[in-house]
Amino acid sequence: MTRQNFPLSSERHWEMWHISKDEYDRYIEAKNNRDKLVPKNGTIAPDFNIEKLDQAGRRTGEMFHLSTTRGKPVAMVFGSYTWTPFRNQAGRLNDIYERYKNDIHIFCIYIKEAHPNDNVGGYRSDHNVDVGIAFNQPKTGDERATLAQHFISQLKFRMPMLLDDVNDQAEEKYIAWPDRLFVLSKTGLVTYHSGLGPEEFNVDEWELAIKALSPHSEIG
Repeated sequence: MTRQNFPLSSERHWEMWHISKDEYDRYIEAKNNRDKLVPKNGTIAPDFNIEKLDQAGRRTGEMFHLSTTRGKPVAMVFGSYTWTPFRNQAGRLNDIYERYKNDIHIFCIYIKEAHPNDNVGGYRSDHNVDVGIAFNQPKTGDERATLAQHFISQLKFRMPMLLDDVNDQAEEKYIAWPDRLFVLSKTGLVTYHSGLGPEEFNVDEWELAIKALSPHSEIG
């Protein structure tokens, strides 16, 4: 599937993010260039070793190696609480998890914030402030896990969650910020990757890619 570059200055996001138009255009250009590095379909999915969270989003100290999932397909979603398009899909992601959880490994990787209030590693969002979701970029694993807990509790999120480390190990290997979707075969090959959100965070397309590797599942 051909991915479209993100257009420069398509909307007046720079005003909502309190940056200049030139800063916004540089951000989009960097995003487009980084998007070219995403793991391609048919290649071996990069391994990572990050921490499991419990059902409430608390840290467990138990590490998860992606390579241990070989033998069964994998579906992954990357995102963070301060990214509105990701929050808006929480219910749909729950439905997909419940439908396919017996056929594949399916989990969420909680990554760095898209719209931290302190503009570190992202840009402040007026909308988030208006709805009471105003958090600085976490500096520690505990701080990042706390935001994962907010996401799980506020949105009643049921999908198992992994916590990317503060060096952004998993995110950098999958070029997944601010959000992205992947499907891997049982042999560890990438069979599907979405474009970056919000423009190409296509959950329906992701489900079709999951269904292709889950012959015993039915879309209800």
